[in-house]
Amino acid sequence: MVIGAFWMLRELEVSSARAALVEVTLDGAGRPRARLHLPATKTDQRALGASRSHGCGCPRAGPPVPGCPAHAAWDQLRLLRARFPDRWSSGRPDAALPLFPTAAGQACSKSSVVASILEAADLLGVPRSAPDGSERVSGHSLRATGAQGLARAGLELWSIQLLGRWGSEAVRGYVRDAALSRSEEWAAQVLQSRPLDALAQEAAPQLEAMVRGGSGFDEALAVVCRETVAVAPQGCADHADLAEQLAPIVVEAIAGAGDFAPAALLADPSAQAAEEDLVQDEMGSVLVLNGARGVVHRALTSALDLPPGRATTACGWAFGLCAETSFPSAAEVPDGHRALCGRCLPRWRALRKRLVAPGGALARPGQVAT
Repeated sequence: MVIGAFWMLRELEVSSARAALVEVTLDGAGRPRARLHLPATKTDQRALGASRSHGCGCPRAGPPVPGCPAHAAWDQLRLLRARFPDRWSSGRPDAALPLFPTAAGQACSKSSVVASILEAADLLGVPRSAPDGSERVSGHSLRATGAQGLARAGLELWSIQLLGRWGSEAVRGYVRDAALSRSEEWAAQVLQSRPLDALAQEAAPQLEAMVRGGSGFDEALAVVCRETVAVAPQGCADHADLAEQLAPIVVEAIAGAGDFAPAALLADPSAQAAEEDLVQDEMGSVLVLNGARGVVHRALTSALDLPPGRATTACGWAFGLCAETSFPSAAEVPDGHRALCGRCLPRWRALRKRLVAPGGALARPGQVAT
């Protein structure tokens, strides 16, 4: 069911698919990638015309999930090798072994595949028919389910059409209801989602008041996000993600001077000392200079052991394959607050900005290297 849905297979394609036309490889991190050679058209039953791939969809930390298409293909090949060892040679199945065989190793009939789809629908609690009595589950259900699932996930129509090998506009019939299924959310998104800059301006007064009352900055920001924003703006997965993205912007809005902390916090010597400790932590991190733009970022510690193509900074910049990348010490960082990424090094950047602003003496520059 997982393979049929992700590769958007017709029931006849499920019954005629062969194990030899599946390739499973591992990427640099050991995650599987599965490629299926598929019919380009309904008449290309030898699957000579097209191939489509899916990578691993599992979380990077934790065990594989049941719905991962790459693991599903890998598991199916392992199952076939265990069930039919005499039909494998040099690590590959013979050309005639079906990908989804009967117990005897033969190809399933089209009607048997449809019966399996109906049984899966029953196990999942999906009604076989619609309220008006029309058929809801059929041999094309996997193909339709795959298209609708990808549409709900936000994949563009042309991508679904290409992945599903549609040469016509028939795919629109499958995905139109997928878009409408979320229509009840549209009004809320339009009315309640606001640009991050506007949210920062709105949040600044309440945030400063909460910090003056003794709340921690991160705690106060989380509360403000939950209380003032019913729907996280586009690009934010949830309110926690919103708070993380809002932090470097809202500090620019507080007092209008780019201070990371409100004036009340800076006036408190003990609180200011704690703030300077956080600046020192940022300065002691692994720094990455984007030579093309002259901006210094903070590398994610977890990314340093990954292949170069997956090494990223805290703001999401993939620096591993950038030719103009260097790793300066804190003393080698270019002057000025604009040389520091606001998302990777917000406290250090804000300190530098305060030092050139009126009243910058509050930052006690003698205690923190800049």
